[in-house]
Amino acid sequence: MLSENQLSKRKVVDIKRELDAFDAHSYSMSCNAVAQVDCRRGNKTILAPTLVLFGIKDQATPPVLSIAIHEHILGSELAEINAAHLSAVKKPTEFSNIVKIFLIHKS
Repeated sequence: MLSENQLSKRKVVDIKRELDAFDAHSYSMSCNAVAQVDCRRGNKTILAPTLVLFGIKDQATPPVLSIAIHEHILGSELAEINAAHLSAVKKPTEFSNIVKIFLIHKS
């Protein structure tokens, strides 16, 4: 049986393989388009229970951006995980546990 770390490494390799298969120019254009999206005004209208979960080592979406999202969603909860951008892949058990606790408290 593989450890969580071994499974996580396999997932990262699989995701990297998928990303490597993308056309670099198209992927770059997609990333630039996403970077231009500003959801701040819409975040203020969210009424549903919301968990903002971020990786403290995330360079693609720095923690300060997640904190700003949390600050604009009334009643949202903020949680951090010791991971980078793909925290659900790198730390699946920790990620799942945080989400489960949130869902249990909101049900």
